[in-house]
Parts: sequence; structure tokens; C-alpha cells
Amino acid sequence: MSVEIVGRIGWWTDFVVIDSALPLGLALKEIRSAKAQWVVIRRHNGLYLYAFQPEELMQWPPLCKAISDGTADMFTPLENVLDFHEDYSSTKTDSRASPPPLDLDWQKNPRAASVGRYVEIGLNGEVTAVGSMQLSAPPRNLCTVKEAPTLLDAAFSVEDEAPQMAGREPTAPFVAHPRLTPEAPARAGRLLPFTAGFAERPDPDADEQRRIRIEDAQPGETLLVVVSAEGASIEGDGFAELQLDLTDEHRFIAKVGNDVARVVLRAQYLFRNKLVGCIVKTLAVGGAEAVLPLPPVPDTEPDATKLPLADPGEVDPADIVLWVQNELPGFVTWTAYVGATGRKFSPDKPCRIGDSQHFAKALAGLRSTYGDSGNGARDELAGIGRDIAALIPKAIIDEVLTPAFAAGKPPPSILLMTDEPFVPWELARLSAAQAGRDKHDKPAFLGALARIGRWWTGEASSGAPSQTRIEHISAVAASQYGLASNLQTLQYAIAERSDLQAGYQAEPVEARRADVDAWLDREPRVPGHLAHIALHGYSDALADVQGLVLGDGAVLTPKRLAGEWDEGQAPRFAVVFLNACQVGTGGERLGRIAGFPGALIKGGASAFIAPLWEVQDEVARDFSRDFYAKTLGDGLEVGEALRAIRAETKAGGSITPWAYLYYGHPRLRLIR
Repeated sequence: MSVEIVGRIGWWTDFVVIDSALPLGLALKEIRSAKAQWVVIRRHNGLYLYAFQPEELMQWPPLCKAISDGTADMFTPLENVLDFHEDYSSTKTDSRASPPPLDLDWQKNPRAASVGRYVEIGLNGEVTAVGSMQLSAPPRNLCTVKEAPTLLDAAFSVEDEAPQMAGREPTAPFVAHPRLTPEAPARAGRLLPFTAGFAERPDPDADEQRRIRIEDAQPGETLLVVVSAEGASIEGDGFAELQLDLTDEHRFIAKVGNDVARVVLRAQYLFRNKLVGCIVKTLAVGGAEAVLPLPPVPDTEPDATKLPLADPGEVDPADIVLWVQNELPGFVTWTAYVGATGRKFSPDKPCRIGDSQHFAKALAGLRSTYGDSGNGARDELAGIGRDIAALIPKAIIDEVLTPAFAAGKPPPSILLMTDEPFVPWELARLSAAQAGRDKHDKPAFLGALARIGRWWTGEASSGAPSQTRIEHISAVAASQYGLASNLQTLQYAIAERSDLQAGYQAEPVEARRADVDAWLDREPRVPGHLAHIALHGYSDALADVQGLVLGDGAVLTPKRLAGEWDEGQAPRFAVVFLNACQVGTGGERLGRIAGFPGALIKGGASAFIAPLWEVQDEVARDFSRDFYAKTLGDGLEVGEALRAIRAETKAGGSITPWAYLYYGHPRLRLIR
């Protein structure tokens, strides 16, 4: 199929191909002007495709409802409005093909043209390609749309506003470095004003920073900046909208704690509900060191700047972004952003969580009293879940979570941005009313209601992408634990290795020091490497000690597993699944996340999964088998795969499926 670059649409075409991230107003204008018989909407870089006739799309019930109840506007991305599901996409394609091949027939729909000319619309409203294609009839269970009211013209002035968006020339990318500038020294018990904005150069005094690059901003679009202050409390809202202008900034006020030695200022920048930049800066409190940092020194090597945190075009938006940030010792602040409505929530008071490090240590021994299954284990876990839920501000539950769980809505995707490593908010046990269910229903864990992924805000060594191509899989297990180790051989871990070898052509690795060293030190590194490791493990949250025990008794530490990684290099691993007891618990060292989660995130991994407590071997094997069947086999997002497995857990059964914590984007797909 030949493809050529062309200008504006000015002819009749059979298909118009539109990316699901296109703003609604612009999409409607293009659909009308193209005069196409069929509209094809592509998600995830063409992995899923959805076909509509134009009049069908204009009366599609989720679209009409979103407009009528005011949850959508001209700038809302299409996919936030159309309520897409993978099971009614017209076809699943190889995302490496561009444009995607569509080659099924239309025998069930005689109105369609089997082959026709297509025009592809880019995110800036310009035509990017033309050609010809065949299109498959989508196996959807369509609602009756003929009776649905057409509310679009009444809701939008599409003809007046969208042409201005679509007809403009493509703008240059917006490129900037995030900036945090304190206006006074940090003094104990005093107010600390500071501004968050942009800079042309990186800040040499920042602990961490990631450059912002936005390719396709539309006129009037803004960027959301969310700030936090560890060792201080933010006075008023901890967020603000910034124009995409290097001179724009917002002034915040933090109150420094009375007994703190340092304040850590953090800012995350979101565009279209996607994390696109961040900066972290530490200030000494009191004494001679409490002086303003020097202004950034211009870099004489403009190319020697930090890479962008993420390309917004390669990251799918989460429905909800939650920030849970350390503030004064024992307290966290909550901030929420809901992408569909653009609403922001920031409760006035910080939330007390107490000594979360001791809580994490106790959680690691969850099975010590009641074991892995039965009513005792169930009630113990449910009680912990209620305790965690009680720490979530009422406003976050009532205004953000409960509306997202309303009947008829798909499970929301939640990106949890946090610098608090010890509390598994995924285990929050919500009442039936809080979960949007009938009052007679049972409470539910947050991890079964939503597609959740978490990411560390203290430092963002690799960002959280929503798609990773898996090029190689390794499966590590110990065929036998020697007598010197005093550990039992894990037969089901050996079976996990065999499962991956047989089903996904994984490379088997024997868990002996010499074999593991050779495996870790292999050069060149394999891009897209998924490592599945099933071993004995241990963790002590108070001592900040974690390790994996090999078959010969040697210990594999977090830093040795992760290896050294610099930007621009391939990380040792893209995805790591540690099926080893307790090693999902993070730690904190020198103000940064530690343990296996910390080492692997800093080592460039896109995703990390591991249990928080001792797991039952056979159930752990079943969990991993289900996980890979859903992600590598069925193409589900990681967050949805984990949610589905948890939701399928029977009452009174094993609590092992609830042990797994996931660091990564909730909508991450593992593409093979």
C-alpha cells in the first residue's frame, strides 16, 4: 500500500482514520468535512480499531450522554468520551504496522464498501497519509442509536470553533525545563514562598528533573502543575494551571515544620492527564545553610540536557491521577485530578498516617496468625483494608472515587503518584456505597474496582510509559535449594519457569551465583527484556534490607539485580516480576525509594510487580500464569489484568492475589 503526504481534505473518501487522542471538537469537524462513509478510530498506536458510520458515531450513546451531562467539552480526547472496550474493536493489529492493516470482510453489513480510499488525520488536525484499505465489520453489541438524541450541535459550536483549531499551521513543539524557585531561605516554623514554572535550561541545584516536550498543543490548552513539600505543608491549593509559555509561573506558599532539617520541594507537570515533566529540589532548613540556591547557570552544551520524562504521544492518559505525598513527619497530602471533567481536588488538611514503616513490617508477616486462606485470613486482610481506607480523605472518596465507580462505567484507570513507599492504598476496603454499589453488596478493595498503577515522585528515572515492546523473556528459578540454605525447594517456582519457557519461549536461567552473574552481565543488553524471577525472598522495612536467595545460598541484592543505567542506554530490564515473598515492599534511604522497587525504577524499568507478604506457592504460580495469559496472550493492560485477577478471588480463598503491588502505568501494555 503506497502512502503519500497530502494537504487538507478536499474530496470524497471512503474512510477517515482518526487517533483516539484527538480533541472532540476537532474530530467532529474533520468527520464532517471528510464526507467519509466510515470513521475508523485507532487506539494505542493502532493496536485497536473501532469502525463507525458517521451518523452512528454522532448518535453513539456514551458520546451523547457525556455532552448532555457536561462531562465533555471541545478539548476532551475522543477516547475519554466514547467509552471504548477492547472486545468490540474491529480488529487487533500489529502496532508496528503504520497505517494498520484491516483485512476482514463486511459480509454481515451490506452497506459497507469492502475496499476504499482512506485519509488519516494527525493530532494537529492535518492529513498525514492517504491510501487504500479493507475494513472489518466490528463485532460490537451496539445500543439502539436511532432513538438517541443528537445533542452535538446544541452542545458545541463546532462549525465556528473547530475550524480555527483544524486550519491553523502546526505549531513548534513546546520544550522547557521545569522550574522551582524559592523566594526566601527555608526557616523552621516560617513560611516559604516559591514559584513553579518553566526555564530554558536545567537547574543545576535540582536533585531530579525531566525536560518537558509537547508536540501537539492546541490553542488555549494549559498544563497542570502539582506541588508538594516534604518537611513542610502547602498553604492552600497545591496545584495550578500554567499557560504553555516559558514566562508563566505560579506562586505557592509552604509552611516549614518546626523540627525538620530539610524541605524537599517537588513538582509534577501534567498535559492532557499525562505526566510530562517533574523536578525535585532539596533545601536545608535553619542555620548558615539556609540560604537561597544560586540561580541556574546557563549550560554551554544545550544538547547535554535531560531527556524528556515521556513523549505525550506515547502515553495513554489515566482517568484519574492521585498524588499522595509526604509532608510533615507522619502526614501525607492528597491531590486528585479527573481527566474527563478537568476537576481538581486537594483537601485542606494533611492526612495523618503515623508510622507507616512499622505498618509495612507488620504487613509482611500477615500470614503468621491465620495462614493464607479461610475466614480468619479474610477478616484480617479486610480489617487492614478498612484501616487503610480510613486514611483516605472523605473528599477524595466522595468526589473522585465513588463517581468513577458508578454503575455502567468501566473500571477507571488510576495513576498513583507517591513518595510514600509503605502504605498499599490498593488494599483500601471501600463500603458498598463508596464503591458505587447497592447497599446490600459487600465492601470491595480498591484494587478490584480500578486499574491501578503507582509511580514514585521522588525521582523519575524512566517515566511511566503505557506501552512496552517485549523482545526477550527470562525465567529464573532454583531447581534445588542446598542443605546449607535451610530452605525448601520451590516446586511451583520451577513450574513457573517451565510455563514461561513452553508458552512464551522464555530463556530458562538457573538460580546459582555463577549462572545469574553471567545472565546479569551479558552485553549488549537486550532491549525490551522481561525478567520473571521465582525464588525465596526476604524483606525488613525497618532495617531497609531486602534480598533474593539463590539455590546455592547466595543472595541477590536489589542494586545488583537492577544494574547501572544512564539515560539513552537500554536498561537491564524493561519489566520485572519478582514472585518472591515480601520483596514488593519498598524502603526509603536518603530520602529516596529503596529496596527492589526503588532499585529497579532507578534502573530504568517500566514496570515492577512483587508481593508484599509471604505468598502460597501454588497460588503464586496460578497468579503468574493468569497474569501472562491476560497481558501477553490477550493484550490486556497490566492494570486491568491485575484488577481482573483480584476481582476473581473467592471469599475465604487464598489472600495471595492481594499481595502483589504494581509499579508502572495502569494502562501499560506488553506488546510482543
